[in-house]
Amino acid sequence: NVADGFHLWSEQFERELKDVFAIQDSIARAIADTLALRLSGNYQTRDMRQHSYNVEAYNIYLKGRYYWNKRTVDEIKKGMHYFKKAIEKDPSYPLTYAGLADTYLMLSVYGAFAPRLVIPKAIRAARKALALDEKLVEARISLACAEAVYERRWDSAEQHFQRGIGMDSRYATGHHWYAINMLTPKGRFEEALEEMRIALQLDPISLVVNTSMGLVNYFARRYDAAIEHYRETLELDGNFGIAQFFLGQAYLQKGQYQRAITHLEKALRSSGDSMNILAAFGHAAAISGREDVGLKVLNKLRKAAETRYVSAYDIATVSLGLGLREEALEWLDRAVSERAYLAIYLAVDPVMSELQEDHRFNALLKRMSLTAPEAAYAAVGA
Repeated sequence: NVADGFHLWSEQFERELKDVFAIQDSIARAIADTLALRLSGNYQTRDMRQHSYNVEAYNIYLKGRYYWNKRTVDEIKKGMHYFKKAIEKDPSYPLTYAGLADTYLMLSVYGAFAPRLVIPKAIRAARKALALDEKLVEARISLACAEAVYERRWDSAEQHFQRGIGMDSRYATGHHWYAINMLTPKGRFEEALEEMRIALQLDPISLVVNTSMGLVNYFARRYDAAIEHYRETLELDGNFGIAQFFLGQAYLQKGQYQRAITHLEKALRSSGDSMNILAAFGHAAAISGREDVGLKVLNKLRKAAETRYVSAYDIATVSLGLGLREEALEWLDRAVSERAYLAIYLAVDPVMSELQEDHRFNALLKRMSLTAPEAAYAAVGA
């Protein structure tokens, strides 16, 4: 009864507004304890660290995370706007720098900017966050991701991932990114699947985490399992373009060309002008017998590359679908040189499997300290 001064769960939370972070943590714990909610065996609500007493900065940060989680280029850019705005409100708030680092990372992952233009900024933002709080797990995981996907410093990246997860094992993104950006490229599929299971326990309705569980299965050649996870994601949100994108690719590997193209077309409609998805569509069209469509896509990518960033990996993908093997290898060489995000999957990408007997392809793997994980496929029953 508000008039009598009693609050939900018979708890008193009458504190100064500056203690909003402690209030949020206390409320979360009280509700979890009262309802006996547990997402995993020993789940406890993650602490709301009291880095800042600027409530407005925190609220702006939350808006940034909201848009960042949408996972389209336009929405990620909106997230960046809010993270920068939060930094203006409170330059001493570490989480906002971690959010900014993650934004720069995703702008590279989704092919919006050349990696050299954004990943160094991600590294600087993550290091700034760690300078403000060396125990900030979000920043530690951001730095680990940058070292893996851009610097290809696999050993150092793994140390940062493991240190971050050890600091707070309840941070779902830590397990998620360790799985898809470190373990999967290395062909360590069983470990990757276990990390994804933990991430799903911690964040079971995350569209991105559910999709990424499918992605690990896809690279492990477990296409039916991948399709199942993509479909579960689309049950949560049928408009989530990334799930449509990967679902199309899984059907393509099963030889179900029309289904593949249908889902890739849906992904294109929801993604705006994603070159990654356009390239996958062009590749699918080409190998399904529509070489004319594949060639149109290839020409569009080449033309677009004159005025904006287009990942060399995307152009290689369409070239390979059209049977242009030499051109594909040339573009893959560029992809490795430009540190294109998708190049980290070169050893496990089924689209590229036909090149694995070519010494030039294996030279590219060596440059990235990767090897084709044939034994790993057998281990997961692929």
